[in-house]
Amino acid sequence: MALREGPGVSRLQPRLAGAPVRCTSCGALFDDEVWNGLRLVERLGAEEVGKLVLRWRADECVEVRCCGACGRGISARRPLPRP
Repeated sequence: MALREGPGVSRLQPRLAGAPVRCTSCGALFDDEVWNGLRLVERLGAEEVGKLVLRWRADECVEVRCCGACGRGISARRPLPRP
């Protein structure tokens, strides 16, 4: 599934380390601990994102998770989880 725009899916949000992720549909904020507990829809690694973005760090990914308040998709640039 590719990142897309439209009803229920937000645009990729730029994110500063430690800054909360905001749902663009309902405005709910999620810190790192809560974000990691939201249902994961998809994770795109550097190889996949690099096909679309010229400069992408190998230790980052795009995560799409369901908002804990409204259930819509939220995409965010995140650190790649360590195995």
